[in-house]
This record gives sequence, C-alpha cells and structure tokens, in this order.
Amino acid sequence: MLSDTAVVAPTRPKQSQIAAEAVRAAGIFQAQNPAVFNPRAQFVIATAHNNNATGFGSSYCAWHSSTSSSFGNLAYTNLPYIPDAGASCGANFVNANGPLDGVSIVEGHEYAETITDPFPSSGWLDANGAENGDKCAWIRSGQGAAANVSVVGAAFPVQSLWSNNFNGTGGCVIRYTSATNQG
Repeated sequence: MLSDTAVVAPTRPKQSQIAAEAVRAAGIFQAQNPAVFNPRAQFVIATAHNNNATGFGSSYCAWHSSTSSSFGNLAYTNLPYIPDAGASCGANFVNANGPLDGVSIVEGHEYAETITDPFPSSGWLDANGAENGDKCAWIRSGQGAAANVSVVGAAFPVQSLWSNNFNGTGGCVIRYTSATNQG
C-alpha cells in the first residue's frame, strides 16, 4: 500500500491523471523492492473524499483500464471514495447498517475483472461486451445475490461473479467448493 502525498490530488481526476498515478505507483514499488516488484499486479488508485472523477455515482462506481509504461502495460483501477455515492454505489446493499458495503462490492467487482480482462477489452467478455462482474452486478435475491463472505473472521459483502461452469450453462456464483460444486 502506498499513500502518495508528493503530488496534490486533483479534485476531478481525469483518466490520464489516474493512469499517470498508476505508473508513478509502479515506479515507487519497483524502486522499493525490485526483487518482488510485479508489473502484472493490479494498481488500485483510491481517491479521497470528494475527489471523484465526473460521472461517479451516476455513470459508474469504479472502473478498470490499462496504460503503457516503461514497465510494460499496467492494469489499474479507479476506485473513487465509494461512500460519497451512498446507495448509488452499494451503501447498505447487503447489510441494513452497512454504509461501507459498496467498498468491498465495487472493488471486488473491479479486481475480478482485472484478472479476467486486464487490458480492456482483450480478455473475457460475453457476446454483448460484458465482463464477468458486469453480468452479476447488483443482484439482491436468488441465485447469485450479493452476500457477506467471511475472511479471517470478518464479514465482507461481495457480489457474485459469472462462471461459465455453473450448472452446465453458466451463471452467477459467490463461492466454489470444487470445479463441479458451485453455489
């Protein structure tokens, strides 16, 4: 994790500024520990309260992209300050008193899509151009509904993700117990 205080964050960052911050972060991580630096990691650019790009909360909650750099292509996520959008980006979506539900739901969505489509749109897409998180976003009930998952004794709300393997035809799933037992 890196908290970059060397550059003043723009109030309404543009995509080019977010991409430049991902490259800057990669450079800092590479300089800190070149032996373990991985340019194929996902760089999450999380902005502060009220420092969100235009369209946040109405057109999108977060997004991922890639940029070229001296390290090669870098995958990165623009993760605005999700609580600023309230229910538009998942506050209280799973938990009745869960104002931060959207943080893990939205970043989980982008993290999964960065794995399957690190350099949009060169990875997994369906026939309509939807990524694996898009196909299962904001499901409230039934198969694939968003739910809490337990990680190291703490509960985090997550959305389901598309699996081509579910039920022999594909569908939204939260967890796998094996390649043939998904639910």
